[in-house]
Amino acid sequence: PLVELCALGTDGSWLRMAGTAVFDDPDAAQAQAARAKARTGDGSGPDLKQIYRDGMPPMHLFSLRDADARIYRHGEGILYRVTF
Repeated sequence: PLVELCALGTDGSWLRMAGTAVFDDPDAAQAQAARAKARTGDGSGPDLKQIYRDGMPPMHLFSLRDADARIYRHGEGILYRVTF
């Protein structure tokens, strides 16, 4: 269940976040609502029905435990760090 996410900013900075995934109950109302929103598309993101023409893959909500997030900039090292 170890997860690491990376994202690049338009200013040349980047984010690295790592932690342990704690999966939510797939029958919880929040998880069901998120899956329904992704299936129908509401204009707030990509049209997932077009991306997954053969049907939506299983979706699971999770949070991170023992997480560490860092924002870096080339030549400057770590600009910001938070653990949670």
